[in-house]
Parts: sequence; C-alpha cells; structure tokens
Amino acid sequence: MMHEQLDLANVKPSETGGPRASNRLDFQKNWTLCHLVERHKEGADYVVVCDYHDDVVVLIGVPSAAKLHFYQVKTRDGSHWTMARLTSSKKKRKKKGKASAETAKLADDVVDTSTADEEEGGSILGKLYKHKLGFLDRLGSLNLVSNCCFKLSLSDGTSSESKPHFTFVELDVDEKKAAAERVQAEHNLTEQAEFPEATHFIVSDMTTTGHDKSAIGVIATYLEYRYGTSESFPVAAIHRSLFDEIRRRSNREGTWDDLDLLLKQKGVSRSDFEKLLSKVHPRRDAESQWLELSKELESAGISIRRRIRISNSWHRYRVDRIDESNEILQRRRDAVVAVIEKMIADGIEDVSTVLSEVSVKIPADQAFDPEYTCAMALYEFCNIEDPVVQKTHSQPPEEAP
Repeated sequence: MMHEQLDLANVKPSETGGPRASNRLDFQKNWTLCHLVERHKEGADYVVVCDYHDDVVVLIGVPSAAKLHFYQVKTRDGSHWTMARLTSSKKKRKKKGKASAETAKLADDVVDTSTADEEEGGSILGKLYKHKLGFLDRLGSLNLVSNCCFKLSLSDGTSSESKPHFTFVELDVDEKKAAAERVQAEHNLTEQAEFPEATHFIVSDMTTTGHDKSAIGVIATYLEYRYGTSESFPVAAIHRSLFDEIRRRSNREGTWDDLDLLLKQKGVSRSDFEKLLSKVHPRRDAESQWLELSKELESAGISIRRRIRISNSWHRYRVDRIDESNEILQRRRDAVVAVIEKMIADGIEDVSTVLSEVSVKIPADQAFDPEYTCAMALYEFCNIEDPVVQKTHSQPPEEAP
C-alpha cells in the first residue's frame, strides 16, 4: 500500500453515524467556526472538513498534498480528564430509534456526541491514534480539544491542570506508558503505540453555555482586524450563516471516492469563507450609500413613503444577503446581479433605469414585495464592483495545535 498517496477519499471513515445525529453539540460547531476564522486570518490555503474521519479535519495547503490535522472536540461536565478516561472504550450500545436524540456517556459525565446506534467504539486517544495508522506520512497532527482541563502528570513534575495547551511529549514516563500500552491493546498492535510529537491537548476557553457568545466575539474581532474599523457589522447574521454552513456540511451523510467532491460536500475552504466575507460591509458604508441613493430616488419622483419602505428593506436585505442557507433569496440575488451586470456592461448606471429594468425582468412575488426587490437591486448596484478588502499574507503551512 502506497501510504504517501492516501487522502481522505481513499480511506473510508470507520464511523459514518456522526453526521446522522441531529443532536451534535453546538459547542463543537462553534469551536469549528472559531478555528475556521483562525485559519483564515493566517493566510495559507486551507479546507476545514466537518464530521468525516473525526469531528474536524484541517487540510493546510494544496488538498492533494496537504498534511491532515485531526481534531476531536469533547465536552465534559465535572472532574478533569485523566489518562484512564482518555483510554477507556465505549460500551456496546443497542440501536435505539428516536433515542438517538439523547447523549450517551463514555465514562462518568463525559458527553459523547456520537450516534446512539454505534457499535462498541474505541477510546478517545485510541480513535486519535487510528489516524496515524491510516495516514502515516500524510499526518500533520492529532488534537484533543475540550472545555474541561486535563489532569495528567508532566515530565517536569507538575500537573497539566493549569495548562491550556501541551503536547504528548511533555507527559511523564508513566502517563506515556499507560497511553501507549492501552492503545496498543485496543488496536491489537504487535509493538507499543508511539504517539506523534504533534499530539496536542487543548483546553478551549469556550463554555458549554456560552459558546455562541464566544463565537460571535471571535467574528467581531476578526471583522475589526480585517476592515480596520470599529464600525458595527451584522455579526449575529454572519455567525448564523457560518454556523448553518458548518451544520450542513456536518450533516451530509455518506462516503466519497473523489477527494474534490468530498471537500466540496464536507469542507469549508478559504474561498467559501471569503465568498461570505466579501458580502460584509460596515454599517457606516451602508448608511452613506443609502443617503446618496435616497437623494437619487427623490429626484426620480419616488414618494417619501415609498422611499421609507425601500429604506427599511435596504437595511433588512443588507443582513439577509449574508445567509447562504437562504437558497430562495440567493437565487433571487443571482438573478438581480445578472441583470445589473448586463446593464453596467451596456453603460446604463442611473438609478431610475436600474429599478425599472429589474422590476420588469424580475417582478415581485409573494416572497419578495416590490420595495424589497428595489432594495436588492439598489444594494447590489452599489456594491457589485466593490473590491474584496481581505489581505492575505503568504506564509508556509504549519502544524496546527
């Protein structure tokens, strides 16, 4: 077997039940969203794959040659993680119809977000180690992320309880030996398991009750960094759109033989994220645009009452257009943009002609009243040629804790 040629599509995941569980913890998706923002800020090409082989897999660089970084994201209420908990296997569970909406337990109060109809599963560290067995030279790192601290002995004689991030090599001899022997037995290896140096233990600062606010805060901070302004953005709408995109990718079932198709179905790439961010404009810009347009509409003889209705729709559409999951609106937007692009190519750029042309070619219907359609046309007319502000910084891919 040519291990250097293996990719996510060549190797089929041992479990496909994860995407079928509608009760996957939102904590995991919000952590994935924040990690996506972090990757985007770094500047290198990436694809974040949701619920395939593991909770999250990150490919950095050209997908066909990229190193694979695997992440398990676990929540836990109660006492800290110990080596015994990290290396304990799940009990075999019988298939339960609607009971799949319940969370199962790994050990004590560990929340297991896998589906309820899985057969006997491996331990947390055992599942991570399986990626080393399956991918060898393609492996970038193994990562265990949790809201709860780890209580493991370190080689310097201290405990890891107060450390938000450490690696397997920092563990003391006894902890390493316990992990290696238990994983060896779990996988029936002839030799003791050897964990990669890039095996990371990460404590997230997200809480199980405040992960939405944490993710929204990360997005707001990034937008300020990206646009260099403290002006307000529709951050909640951006969060909802990204969260829904991750959920859709996570919930897609099946396996794929083609890597490109797999990444399209299960992954969020730099270009996917950039597409959404390119729609975002500071509120100040939108207000300035509307003030100018309002003068044009008044000059065109549009009554003040109708201008107010169009104004309300303008500001609503500014937020609505970000939501990629709203397929009806996105199809409508594509149609409006196509009409406007043709008009601009023909040298037609006055507001009244834009409105009349769009109204004729894309008439109002039950979903979109005339004022909302006008607002769509005006907003896209103002922003269709806006350059993307994102500045990327070329830097080599790096192993990702």
